[in-house]
Amino acid sequence: MKFKELAELFQQLEKTSSNLKMIDLICDFLKKTTPEEAKLTAYLLQGKIAPDYKGLELGLAEKLVIKAIALAFQQDIGKVEKLFKELGDLGDVAKSLNKEKPSSLEIQDVFNDLKKIALTQGKGSQEKKLEILAIILRKSSPLEAKYIVRSVLGTLRLGASDMTFLY
Repeated sequence: MKFKELAELFQQLEKTSSNLKMIDLICDFLKKTTPEEAKLTAYLLQGKIAPDYKGLELGLAEKLVIKAIALAFQQDIGKVEKLFKELGDLGDVAKSLNKEKPSSLEIQDVFNDLKKIALTQGKGSQEKKLEILAIILRKSSPLEAKYIVRSVLGTLRLGASDMTFLY
């Protein structure tokens, strides 16, 4: 399934205040996925890429994400920082700098790349993470870029809690 469809779900959830409506939206979406996509979607909806007990987190620093956005969209870091001050959300910055283009990203592709970022460690790891993120952003549509950036920062802001998924 295309990641664009999941990004559209994220957008709908962000605009929804009713917990019951969120549950309906998530259920309807999951009905269209394969069992593997449903598992990945459940993690991504929570801003995770693994169960909590694995201790695998994305949480990249804002400075690194700013550099990745600048690299992905061939912008000066100063311009990205200025936009961030204006918009207050790096996801919105990535969305505004990304030119409208079709995306072929699949949920599995994005999940795998995010997992790669989380697993990258050691000497030069920050540079590798930056490159992986920039490549994903380059391949993404504006809406996808918004939610990919929010995912790596741990700031999805969907309004859905763990209890929403346990319902």
